[in-house]
Amino acid sequence: MLSTIAKNKRVTLAVIGVKNNYTSVATISYLLTKVNSKWMNMFRLNKAFYDITEHIPGKIYTNADGWANFPCKGGSVSIWLQE
Repeated sequence: MLSTIAKNKRVTLAVIGVKNNYTSVATISYLLTKVNSKWMNMFRLNKAFYDITEHIPGKIYTNADGWANFPCKGGSVSIWLQE
């Protein structure tokens, strides 16, 4: 993994969890200068997600297949919860 970081100078990690019928996703960006994103299937069709850290304003909506692009500012963490 260290060689990946050194070679590409960026890593985006995604962690998905489900608790009490809520779906959350945490995206972590190691690139310090810009917003990265992770295209993920949340298995929640046409649902809204918001970043509880407020690093990314607004909402992200999954498509009809449950996929969405979850952004994260460089060098930070965003935790997206289903509305």
